[in-house]
Amino acid sequence: MKKLITSVFTLLLVMTLSNQSNAQLAAKAGLVFANQTVSFGGLSVSADSQLGAQLGVTYTKMINDNFNFRPGLLYTMKGASSEGEGTTLGYVGVPLDAVYGVPVGDHTLNLHFGPYLDFLLHGTEGATEALKSLDLGVNLGAEIDLGQFGIGLNISRGLSNISETESDDGLGGIIDLGDITAKNQYFALYVTYDL
Repeated sequence: MKKLITSVFTLLLVMTLSNQSNAQLAAKAGLVFANQTVSFGGLSVSADSQLGAQLGVTYTKMINDNFNFRPGLLYTMKGASSEGEGTTLGYVGVPLDAVYGVPVGDHTLNLHFGPYLDFLLHGTEGATEALKSLDLGVNLGAEIDLGQFGIGLNISRGLSNISETESDDGLGGIIDLGDITAKNQYFALYVTYDL
């Protein structure tokens, strides 16, 4: 996994240095309101939100006047809270967003959508053993470009099952609970700063 992270960072650096006139590197920081949805036996349960943070960089490559491609390298805290106890998970990931810019007065409203690929780095004791290390999902959001700064919101929804846990009814399999599935989701408020 360290090789993948190093490779992605190197790729972003090379892309930045290769064509400065049509590209922009930006720092990104925000607050994350994360939770998980767990399903088994035909039931679906959503936990309470857990507050976390997101930090990283994005690289915006201009395709034309309205369309951009924006990959990134982000550290995101995910997890959930239930009955006062929380599970905190730390992921490093690569969002691959397509961005459409709409002029709004002197500023630009950027609408973005795309997949993400996150790798689990750490978590609350016992949580990492029960979860897969890879989380795949999609991002959807909007950002207002205020010049060198930007303010935005993002909704991310996991599409892959991150649970490694097998279902057990405690009765020797008399009741079929089906597979246990768990998916991450979060809402983020963030700011960006062009470097």
